[in-house]
Amino acid sequence: YWGEYDRNLRARLPSNYSALDQGGVGSNGHMFALLAPSEQVRRELMGELKKVGVASTSHYEPLHSSPFATNVEARGGIELPVVDELSSRLLRLPMWSAEGLPVEEISASVLTSISRLN
Repeated sequence: YWGEYDRNLRARLPSNYSALDQGGVGSNGHMFALLAPSEQVRRELMGELKKVGVASTSHYEPLHSSPFATNVEARGGIELPVVDELSSRLLRLPMWSAEGLPVEEISASVLTSISRLN
């Protein structure tokens, strides 16, 4: 899936989006992620994709936001605003589709949804 997403999306994304490079040498290409221009746009894009049966999701919770770290923060904590901001913009595309959608169709839905939102 990773290679197909890369071929279908990377060069066709608008300049305010980025495809994160995770499929290079030494990577297992376990996910394909986009960086949206803002958290609001990411939410809207996820909503648009959900309408057509594409189950996109956010990325992992930053460690400093985990329940353990939040408890530690209460005792002196740490703030990582750049990590928080980037995390809020990250969107993962499915590496399989429960609906049986091929990657080409998911990719087309991503590009169509982005053009509607821009």
